[in-house]
Amino acid sequence: MTKFWEKSIVQNTVLPTAMRVIRLHELPTFLGVRKSQISEAIRAGLLHPFTVIPGGRSKVVTEAEVISLQQRAIAEAAAAAEAANAEAAKPVPIEVKPATPAPVGRKRKPATAERALTA
Repeated sequence: MTKFWEKSIVQNTVLPTAMRVIRLHELPTFLGVRKSQISEAIRAGLLHPFTVIPGGRSKVVTEAEVISLQQRAIAEAAAAAEAANAEAAKPVPIEVKPATPAPVGRKRKPATAERALTA
């Protein structure tokens, strides 16, 4: 007699799970950005909105896309901060300027008696 679980079809298959979705108008709250920046992310291909119900009006994105977008932003911010720290840690060479000559004083014409009387 053969065992049931050896011939089970379900044994090697993965059961589908429902994915969480976030409505497009709620994204500014989740991401902390303006609607125009969300539109730019859609145009850039970072977010892919779709309708849950065929013919429906509301657009949603998957939670996984939002998470990947947040992780990407965090990684970019960390890289920028690391680059700024590396730049700040570099020793700045001290520029030695050549000595400037002393200012040359203007020589005045000697005062004459005629000038003193007319002035």
